Amino acid sequence: MTDLNSDILHTHLIINGRRFPYYNRVYFHSNENLKDIFSFIDVKDKDVLTVLGSGDQVFYSYNNGAKSVDMFDKNKLAIYYYYIRLWTIKYFGKFYPELDFDIRSILKTVKIHNAEEKNAFDYWCKYIEVFGDKINSKYFYRGLYECVNDLDDISKIKERINDNFSYYNLDIGKDSIPTNKKYDLVYISNVSDYIEPKISSFTLYRDNLDKLLKDNGKIISVNLRKLGFEEINREEQVFKEIYDVEELPEVERYDFKLSAGKVYTKK
Repeated sequence: MTDLNSDILHTHLIINGRRFPYYNRVYFHSNENLKDIFSFIDVKDKDVLTVLGSGDQVFYSYNNGAKSVDMFDKNKLAIYYYYIRLWTIKYFGKFYPELDFDIRSILKTVKIHNAEEKNAFDYWCKYIEVFGDKINSKYFYRGLYECVNDLDDISKIKERINDNFSYYNLDIGKDSIPTNKKYDLVYISNVSDYIEPKISSFTLYRDNLDKLLKDNGKIISVNLRKLGFEEINREEQVFKEIYDVEELPEVERYDFKLSAGKVYTKK
């Protein structure tokens, strides 16, 4: 079975409620308050590595002047939605696709620039063959506040966005990213939620990240936790052995405020 056929098979299973270690629903949007978070961190002219997720962190990095943006994600389907986001921005001038977007109408506009984009294009063509033109709502996780990170002006993103990026489909808690490139900033979002709750697991996770940082490089860990403060403390306990720790200011989180997260700076 080719990779694309396997991905379509897993897409079918995901839509029907199954979950797998490297396949899951895709986040339609981030539920982090990125407008505030990116006002606290400096990515201008920086080399950034970020979790892919919905793609919002990637596009906010470009919007705030990042020099380059690479990405990683455990979910193999995330990269396919990223290209829908990319094409929506490039060809339709919108930050998000319509909620029930027509895939065929998007594909008609696409100009393919490299093998990775061609692979995503072919995936969506196969998707149409199996599921039809409309995206199935069960493809996505959706949050309560879908417009919290929407951007009306995406001109900076269109100016800076680059077709030549590196994407790593792996579990960064267990696997080292196979690159010699070093980054000024690594945005891990709340990946710590998904690390096995043991000191040894957090240590491996930390060390995988540390290999990617330039001198004085920073890691951004966001407070959006499903497991509670014990995991935050475990992360900080391990990370502060080799990083300076700074608490980010508070942000709106639904109906209350809490710290946006932590910045870990390489000593």
